[in-house]
Amino acid sequence: MGSSIVAINYGINEIDKALPDKAALNAVVREQTLTIKAADGKVLQQQGQIARVPLKLEEIPEKLKLAFVVSEDRRFRQHDGVDAYGIARALLNNLRTQDVVQGGSTITQQLVRILFLKQQRTML
Repeated sequence: MGSSIVAINYGINEIDKALPDKAALNAVVREQTLTIKAADGKVLQQQGQIARVPLKLEEIPEKLKLAFVVSEDRRFRQHDGVDAYGIARALLNNLRTQDVVQGGSTITQQLVRILFLKQQRTML
């Protein structure tokens, strides 16, 4: 698996060079409506761009932040935004099943994909 990690790190570095500057994150405006639904499909609440109130990081409860990180990226504090081991694990499992059954993206990668890339799931 060592050579796989080296290859993945090389690929990550090449992708990283092509990404927009992180300062561009502050300039992105997403004009979508957030819809919160119950398990039965009933709409509980809808919020649009106008109804959103930006929160400062310190306004979000610590337990909520930790719950989000644990559910999305258990190794969050062990990498710098790209988890080569997670990518390798997901790639091997996806190749083994010949389907996309796992993702290897971190919270950082998910943010980049949402803001700058297409939303389709692929093997690579």
